[in-house]
Amino acid sequence: MEQIALKRPMLFVSLSFVISIIVFCYFGFSLFLISVVLDFILAFILSRNILKTVITGVILLALVAGISDVQNNIDTAVSQSGKYHTYDMVVCSETTKSKSSFVNVKIYNDKYIKDGTKFNLYFKNESVECGERITADVLFFEIKDNKYYKASLSKEAYGSLWLKDIKKRNGYNNFYYKIGRYRQGIKWHIRSYLSPKTSATLIAVMLGDKSYLAGNFSNNVRRSGVSHIMAVSGLHLSVIMLALFFVFDKLVRNKYLRFIAVCLSVFALTALCGFTPSIIRAGVMMIVFSVPPLFSRDCDKISGLCVTFCIILISAPMLLFNLSFQMSMAAVVAVLIVSPTYIEAIKGIIPEKLSFINIIIDIVVISVLAQLFTMPFSIYNFKSVSFISPLTNILISFAVTLVLQIAFFSLVLKFIPILSGYLMFLCEIGLRYINFIINRLGNLKYAAISVPKSCFLLPIIPIVVLIILIKPIKRRSLNDGKQ
Repeated sequence: MEQIALKRPMLFVSLSFVISIIVFCYFGFSLFLISVVLDFILAFILSRNILKTVITGVILLALVAGISDVQNNIDTAVSQSGKYHTYDMVVCSETTKSKSSFVNVKIYNDKYIKDGTKFNLYFKNESVECGERITADVLFFEIKDNKYYKASLSKEAYGSLWLKDIKKRNGYNNFYYKIGRYRQGIKWHIRSYLSPKTSATLIAVMLGDKSYLAGNFSNNVRRSGVSHIMAVSGLHLSVIMLALFFVFDKLVRNKYLRFIAVCLSVFALTALCGFTPSIIRAGVMMIVFSVPPLFSRDCDKISGLCVTFCIILISAPMLLFNLSFQMSMAAVVAVLIVSPTYIEAIKGIIPEKLSFINIIIDIVVISVLAQLFTMPFSIYNFKSVSFISPLTNILISFAVTLVLQIAFFSLVLKFIPILSGYLMFLCEIGLRYINFIINRLGNLKYAAISVPKSCFLLPIIPIVVLIILIKPIKRRSLNDGKQ
């Protein structure tokens, strides 16, 4: 712990965040404050550096402010539950249809609830649009199911409302309305060129909207271990940003203007994907990793990841319990921190003349480690393990990357219908291949098996071993290089 505090202060802070937020969730705000104070004292004792201790204290205070806001919102939600209210609301998501349709709304101009606090609004026989401002009579659901409420909090929604009557429609919030219209435009473009099954897959991959996927296909996605491909995250953002980086490098010479362009592009893409936890992680991380080059410095991967982690949890502490966020962070640790060491170690024993195998090694190692590091979360939440996930990822990873880039250029060039349509035809071919692989492998009898929830602890053992072995492997590679 002393070495972590001295050499990796942001890693120490990240671990403190995790412990403190868990304490808050299960033991309350008072014990959370005690936990934060103990973390600060421990940082001071271990680091023996006034500046680092002060910075740690400021970051911990920011977390306290975020948790205080969460606690106030929870207290307000509990006090209002089971009562009828009239609220001014802004619809900030598209309608999700199930037995009862629902949208995310933000409440404004209420004397009890802080402006911008998010809730789930359920309704039947009504229609609301993303970005619409409404004044409505609602019933505040009584909070009885603590497990469901924590799941709702992990999505930054502090309660659920049942719509009784829309009293007035007050126009639109320009930001959410335009985002909603752009999303609808992208969906219309995709569905007008592609078949229903392939368009459903592309909409899920590009926008994270899985509502168009057939039930049996969704099950095959889970069984084949590629659910992360349907959750818009770093892979998808990186693929699209690579195309934009190419444009920025050609058109924008000033590195500061290029950084601003990157930030704006990341924000726009994150908004289009609905500000899901995994895309937020990817967006914030991309911006964080873009800062050091402005000062001609390299970005330390572990510190950059920890800074990303802390920034997100300061603004939304309960995201720590969001499954998409958990799996996204675990996959990034596997891909960014752990896999490079093992990839280099394996490549070290491959003759240079067989370097074409390097690509296969990269895909296999990354797929296996990403599957292993996310396995505890999938077992705990879904009680199943996919055995063919590495194979499925190997077979479709390149195709997904190619389809995303082609679809992006098709959208950019949609003012040239012939060219845009030809590009979507290429997407159709790639998507049919992706769907075929997922369905064929997902339908295998032993593609995935059910396991008890308690088995989530088993993958943690090899994960810890792999992390511990990183340093000895690096040291051995360094010694071999010197010899």
